[in-house]
Amino acid sequence: MPFWGAAVIFVLAVAGFVIGALRLRQRRGLRAACMIACGLLAAVSAAYMALIIILVSSVR
Repeated sequence: MPFWGAAVIFVLAVAGFVIGALRLRQRRGLRAACMIACGLLAAVSAAYMALIIILVSSVR
């Protein structure tokens, strides 16, 4: 996956986290599931981007 793809996924996951927290106030179960899924996706893509930066900087 290219770096820009991970960055786009990260931005969309953070936006989904915020929108899910704001829009799904009445449905607690769905809000929790949405926030967990978006949070995990954001964490995985952030870790991927950090590892790419570390690996690319070590090659140079």
